[in-house]
Amino acid sequence: MFRMIVVSLLAGLSAVCLAGEDPAPVPAHGRPFFMPESRRIEILKTIAEEDWAKNEHQRVCQSVMTAHGLLNTPAFIRRQGWEREAFWAAFLYALEGKQEYLDVARAWLKHSYGEDSRFTKRADDSLKDPKYWAGSEQGVDWYRLDIDAYVAYDWIYNGLSAEDRDQIHEWLRLQTEYRMACMDSWGSTPNLNFKPVFMVAFAAMALQDEHIVDWGWRRTERQGNFHSMMDKMLKDGGAWHEAAIYAVAHNGLYCVNTMAFYRSLLEGRNWFNYKTLSGASARGMTDYFIDTAYPVERTGEGNGRIRVVTYGDGATSPPRDGGGEHDMFIGGDHPKQAGLILNMRDGLAMAYAASADDRYAPLLALYPEYEPNLWDRPSLPEAREFPPAPSRILAEFGLAMLRSDESAEYWTDPDAIAAFLMMTKRYGHEQPDKFHLNLFGANRLLYPDYLRMQYENRAMGWTYTSASQNTMLVDELDTSPAEPHIRSDFTPQIKLLAVSATDVFPSVDQTRALMLTDGYLLDLFQASSKTPRTYDYVLHSMGLPRPVDPQKFEAQGNISRKYWAIDNPRKTTTSDQWSLEFVIDEQEPAEPVPGLGTEWYEHEAKVRVTMAADDPTQVCYGTWGDGKYVDRAVKVYASANEPSPVHREMAVQRVRKSADRVGMLVARREGRRSTVFAVTHEPYANRQMPAISAVTKLAETESAIVVRVDARDFTDYAAVAWGAKGGEQRYALETDDGQVFIFRNYGWLRVPRKGTPVARGGWEAFRVAGTAEKLMLNGNELDPIPASGKIAYGDIPKDLPRGRGFAPECPLRLELDPPEPLLSMIGERQVCLSVTNTLDEAVSGSVEFDTSSGLSIKPDRMSFGPLKADEACQLVTTLAPGDAPEGKEIVPFRIVYRTADDAEVVTAWEPLPVILSRYVEPDLSTEFVSQMFRGPELTARFETSGLITYLADVDGTVRLDGHPLYTITDAAGVTHFGKDRPVAPSIWFGLNAAAASHHKIDGCRVTMTFLEDRISPIGLNRVYSRQPEYIFDITDNWVSPTGKSTWKRIIATDEAGKEFDAAPGADAPIVAMELAFPGASRNIAFSFDPARRIKLDGLRMQFKLPRDAGNHWAVGFCRPNGLDEWRKR
Repeated sequence: MFRMIVVSLLAGLSAVCLAGEDPAPVPAHGRPFFMPESRRIEILKTIAEEDWAKNEHQRVCQSVMTAHGLLNTPAFIRRQGWEREAFWAAFLYALEGKQEYLDVARAWLKHSYGEDSRFTKRADDSLKDPKYWAGSEQGVDWYRLDIDAYVAYDWIYNGLSAEDRDQIHEWLRLQTEYRMACMDSWGSTPNLNFKPVFMVAFAAMALQDEHIVDWGWRRTERQGNFHSMMDKMLKDGGAWHEAAIYAVAHNGLYCVNTMAFYRSLLEGRNWFNYKTLSGASARGMTDYFIDTAYPVERTGEGNGRIRVVTYGDGATSPPRDGGGEHDMFIGGDHPKQAGLILNMRDGLAMAYAASADDRYAPLLALYPEYEPNLWDRPSLPEAREFPPAPSRILAEFGLAMLRSDESAEYWTDPDAIAAFLMMTKRYGHEQPDKFHLNLFGANRLLYPDYLRMQYENRAMGWTYTSASQNTMLVDELDTSPAEPHIRSDFTPQIKLLAVSATDVFPSVDQTRALMLTDGYLLDLFQASSKTPRTYDYVLHSMGLPRPVDPQKFEAQGNISRKYWAIDNPRKTTTSDQWSLEFVIDEQEPAEPVPGLGTEWYEHEAKVRVTMAADDPTQVCYGTWGDGKYVDRAVKVYASANEPSPVHREMAVQRVRKSADRVGMLVARREGRRSTVFAVTHEPYANRQMPAISAVTKLAETESAIVVRVDARDFTDYAAVAWGAKGGEQRYALETDDGQVFIFRNYGWLRVPRKGTPVARGGWEAFRVAGTAEKLMLNGNELDPIPASGKIAYGDIPKDLPRGRGFAPECPLRLELDPPEPLLSMIGERQVCLSVTNTLDEAVSGSVEFDTSSGLSIKPDRMSFGPLKADEACQLVTTLAPGDAPEGKEIVPFRIVYRTADDAEVVTAWEPLPVILSRYVEPDLSTEFVSQMFRGPELTARFETSGLITYLADVDGTVRLDGHPLYTITDAAGVTHFGKDRPVAPSIWFGLNAAAASHHKIDGCRVTMTFLEDRISPIGLNRVYSRQPEYIFDITDNWVSPTGKSTWKRIIATDEAGKEFDAAPGADAPIVAMELAFPGASRNIAFSFDPARRIKLDGLRMQFKLPRDAGNHWAVGFCRPNGLDEWRKR
């Protein structure tokens, strides 16, 4: 078979280069480099022996000869697919050497790459024009992969005349140099950068131009070279370090495997297995997608399809039935899929061509349209077996895939379960999705990372928040990246993954422990803080919610504005165990969906969620996606596309067209210092019934927990420790009825109704209810310790060491002034703590501050008392930055007290929230989500319009409220940012914020940085602002209740650049201005760099700002007559 060609080529070759070696390609033989003689002989042999190859050869020859008959006629280039036809002509010439084949291939290259061709002419003209590269980005070939031309040039090289050879070489070189110049001048995200870099590296192999070789394979500047980009972007040996779809949608997988295929031909060694300095390889990249794939979905058409995990900016999206815009599948009887950008067929086919590894054959066989060819599409063996499916942790990237069945049966088992966990690390095109969970079971994706709209406008306040993820929220904040600590143990019965991290939320420790069995997933999600917090457990499902006990959810209403998109919410508050199901029961549509048959719609998939009792829990469920979400999206996208009626209508129609409905669940616990959500997720389908009847917390300490899961045919016990050191210590927990659990790291025990108990993990001892003659512990058969009505193992001491309990709440009344101090990086701030004795007797004690945040707190311990009943005292401490990072910090403090002769009582920690230097948070009070910035001397609101609409000083005095600080227009009078447009097309929140308008090619991007006392610099992005300059109009709508505001001072420069104080209206460039408010402690200050001419009309001003780097302005607060001091800061 044809696949044996590759086997023959690679047989005996080195799989991995020497450590530390990332060499540039060097041909191992003469031209054609991409058709070594051994390969040519193998192809001819296959044609002679294999019927499919003989027929394919005949078809290609006839097609090329037909093209030859049309040479020198207009019809030659008018035939559909004529360029691919000409590629096969070059192939046949390299294979057989006939002149007719050479003629066709040469004519193609001269027409499509000649000096008058569009791309060659563009390259030649622009490379001669330095101005072309000085402006904003233009003409970058982000998506153009013209590999065939370089391969064809190599194949026909020996048959070309010297003149033709030089001409074609020059044309291809020009286009390659153009790509190089683009990447030397501009750049974008890695998925876009990779293709031009790949094309240069590929051209280097074909052209053998030393300058191009250096750039493509040795360059260290900017994006680097082909291998260095692989090193940077492929984590854990192969996971593309962005949302997974970008490696497929932007052809990264195809490019890497194509390079491996052709370089193996060039050098005669196995470049598919070659590992770069970081361990990245084409094999690793390909296998990543297999390692994160779910079982085969039975679609009712063909052999089914395999869904691949998606997340971040490329997650599961509507339409939900046929496969959404950002869903990735391997295979599927899906005619339209062959043309989709997320079709993995070509990347997998090149992997098979480069490796001859039969592990890829059953995956390619899922594509009905896959057909072998004579070059880079090997034929598939008749006997095809799926590979094993081990669970896998990608620690460098920060994700994991757990599979209930790790054998090859996983792929076709309708009851197989897969759980995917996004850990807590940062990645490209990410969402606030730390600790996010995907679940596949009952042959359906049950819990997705659901992306309603890619690059959702930030005004929506949904996709770019953790409310849209399957994770935990603390105090309604969104998750932030943090370094995870990972523990795992994958056994035939149980797959454990425990991920711990600190500061995903400020001053919160979290562990998410997943235990996957063959029938359910146990999810133990723990969080703890020294101070009281609000914890929300959030789930989204492709199924619709259905409570097991509907009467518990009679109340209507949401539990928070954070979850505004939930339609028809129902809620309850309970301290008992509760259960809810998500049901996927799709009705067959009137219009057939390509690739889906009756079997798909007859299948009903369910997952039962059961949460252990905990006192108290608010529970809310509903759906979202086709109600409130659509209503807000229509408003947002209509506003964002207001200048273009056509684009506005297209955006609105897109919103309405993809109105899928998704199930949602939120469980909330308020005012808790710690909590554990103990939840089982049990998939089942059709007429199956759930087996789990109860989930119970048996014993719990600050450091560990033991949970029991009762089911129809078994009882499971699960013990796990929390935190980064959970695997190092010994834990002992005992229940009130004498059951004992002593373990390290984790323990799992299954006691079946019939048969032998099976235990896994770090058990040192346990005693549970039941009887058993034998016990299997970590694969070894043991005799349990005799105990009446108990199953016991190990040495259980009479006096068990107790885990640390929970501290009591403070009974005294505590008040802070200020309640949330704002602290500068160069200053200090006093805080007064008022302590009131609310007891009936005198009390004495002290207050202790936790200094682990790095803040300087002096004194950090203060004594008080004795205080009589109802008596109060004030304690003052001073805060300074110390070593703490900027942002919001919760500083814990606690009271230690005693009354009369009673023992000392150490109470639970209380919160002192401190904002150090700078902090931003979402503002949900407006119709569209805004950003509030808070600093020690400045508070500002940055709206999704791209405008600043609120300014307040250090005293909280408001100087701008509702009116935009500026508007931005261009020379043609087009408004890019204005009050009549509440939503900008693109917005970026953060301390470094930005907003972009889109007017075809004339968009504008404004950028700004929020500092402690000013917003500076405010400028324009050179690459994405298309006009040479823009006009800023500064408001005169200042809030001044004490009297009229006036220009206190204007500083201008003369022709020599010397500064002088100028009067309003002076004909000179201005560098700074101070706007005074009667009786105020702070005035508004402006600065301009460089100095620029400003048109003043009373308090209103207007100026032009070029897009070039170095042109910017600033606004902030200064002390009266303090403009000079402010400028120096």
